[in-house]
Amino acid sequence: MSHSRAAFKGGRSLNSDWEFRALVDQAPVGVALESIQGEIFYVNPAFCRMLGYEEEELRRMRCPEFTHPEDEQTEMALFGELRDGRRSAYQVDKRFRHKNNEWVWARVSISLLNAGTTDPPLVVGIVEDIKERRVAEEEVQSTKVELEQLAGRLLHAQEEERLRISRELHDDIGQRMVLMGLEIERLTQQLDADRNRTLAEKAAALSLHLQELASTIHDMCRDLHSTKLDHLGLRAALSELCGNVFQHSGIVVSLEVDEQADRLAEEVARCLYRVAQEALNNASKHSGASSVQVFVQRKGEIVCLTIQDSGKGFDSSVLRDSSGIGLASMRERMRSIGGILVIHSSSGLGTEVVAKVSCPAARIATAGT
Repeated sequence: MSHSRAAFKGGRSLNSDWEFRALVDQAPVGVALESIQGEIFYVNPAFCRMLGYEEEELRRMRCPEFTHPEDEQTEMALFGELRDGRRSAYQVDKRFRHKNNEWVWARVSISLLNAGTTDPPLVVGIVEDIKERRVAEEEVQSTKVELEQLAGRLLHAQEEERLRISRELHDDIGQRMVLMGLEIERLTQQLDADRNRTLAEKAAALSLHLQELASTIHDMCRDLHSTKLDHLGLRAALSELCGNVFQHSGIVVSLEVDEQADRLAEEVARCLYRVAQEALNNASKHSGASSVQVFVQRKGEIVCLTIQDSGKGFDSSVLRDSSGIGLASMRERMRSIGGILVIHSSSGLGTEVVAKVSCPAARIATAGT
């Protein structure tokens, strides 16, 4: 190998290694040989084309001269481990400066080529141009960010629309129904006074139907937007939600909320409330559980919402293929506030939904806010 080094350094023909040299010269990826100190002995034509230099130009340079400073710092730690024998090779994505001063992304695989017992080893680099791949990855990442931003705006718009509809139902339609109920009540009294019992009974039945409709609209308003969450905090809102689940499904829901986790910033409280609402809705529809436990705990800056049911559970691997809007909405809500959502479930062992979010002092609502 000492002969090979002299051949590369002196630019002489490698008669004994001509087949290897031809293979390297015609390789579609870049190949470079350099010393431990960074002195370049050889670069193949593919590497030259990648950076726009002639071979002689590159041989007068050292690798740090055309490597991005940020990438050089990152790679030095890996190279140190390679040099010290703590690793046999490494691979890294880095930027090379093209002769026209543009940055070229490449995937570099580095290893040591021992030259013998007396000579220090050579550094062998295999360099693949990944510019198109990086462009595609950046486009994918940009699209992902745009989609996440869009999802966040859609969730915000959904909450605004929920609030608008809730107010419309309560303030407009609800008030109209109250007035209608009063008119029916007066009509019933008049019919009783006139001894028209048949019509009076029909009016009373109509009043009862109107009360049932008013109750349904009240439930819709509560599901659309919790006024208790706005004015009384998370514990009061969740308590009302748990009572509603028992009223409609018969499932007993116990609730424990730490005092420190009750008054949270509006965005955090609303997000946790919506996650609990969706989880309890799923439990009442699908779990077959007789009881559910809901905990909201605060440890340091972490607020954790946990919903555990005693139902039949399911194969958690199904979640990977799930396209359910409810689950996606829960995850997106947590992502939008920097939190995470984890679901644990096994057939016959119930389901646990855990939502965690960092909630420093800046995101804690003070009393009266």
